Amino acid sequence: MENLDKHISYNQSNAEHDDFLKKVEIPFAKNKDEIWGIISDKLSDRPHVKSKTKVISMIWLKVSAAAIVILLIGTSLFLKFFTTKIQCEKGEHISQVLPDGSVVEMNAESSILYHPYWWNFDREIAFEGEAFFEVERGKKFKVMSENGVTEVLGTGFNIYARNNDYKVFCETGKIKVSSTKTNVDFIISPGEIVILDNKNKLGKVENIKAENILSWKNNKFIFTAESLSNVFEELERQYNVKIITDLKNPDDYTYTGYFTKEVSVKSSLNFICKSFNFTFVKLEKNKYKVVQNR
Repeated sequence: MENLDKHISYNQSNAEHDDFLKKVEIPFAKNKDEIWGIISDKLSDRPHVKSKTKVISMIWLKVSAAAIVILLIGTSLFLKFFTTKIQCEKGEHISQVLPDGSVVEMNAESSILYHPYWWNFDREIAFEGEAFFEVERGKKFKVMSENGVTEVLGTGFNIYARNNDYKVFCETGKIKVSSTKTNVDFIISPGEIVILDNKNKLGKVENIKAENILSWKNNKFIFTAESLSNVFEELERQYNVKIITDLKNPDDYTYTGYFTKEVSVKSSLNFICKSFNFTFVKLEKNKYKVVQNR
């Protein structure tokens, strides 16, 4: 009996519930796609929170790279073209030690020019005048002058490069000598001298005593059938004087002999002039005139 009452009560409750559902109007009488559309619209209306992302501008990377390249190029150009020039004036003899330990002994009125910071890459010197080179072994060593080029690896040699004259004497090792004006070139050994004649596109190799070429290092100057004009020029260089003459053509006279810087310029001039029956007079300080006796 009690169970029957509970069953009747439950049926009544269900009936009331069904009647309630029939009376209630469901506001979302929409299909699935429409409902998702509404949800999507709601979500899109929410405020968008931007994530903080640090962006490095590519233009600054390019500028930095360009600056580094320019710095490297500028540094390389500085190292390659920065030059050291050593000038030996008239009346002087000086020595210069190069970056690799090679030594250049320079005669009066001579000059060298080289790139000290580029020396390990390229051992090259621009040279005019007269000098003795004692070269340390290593990469090719090149001496550039107006009329010729001398190349070695490690040796001792003397170069005379003045005006149109170009002479190279080999004391030790082997040397390659090339003309800058012609296709003439030579390879010489110790005791040999190359004399280039660019005017006639010629050159020759001779054997010669080292003392006849290297005596200037000891302040001794030996001339063998040398033109008188060249002899006077050498006196001017060694004593830092000026010598003029009334001779029509001093090259027509040749002189064989020697002098040393231990004696005065007057003594040297007197000795040379006696060989030709000339005289000389001092005009003013450091200026002399050689006169042909009538």
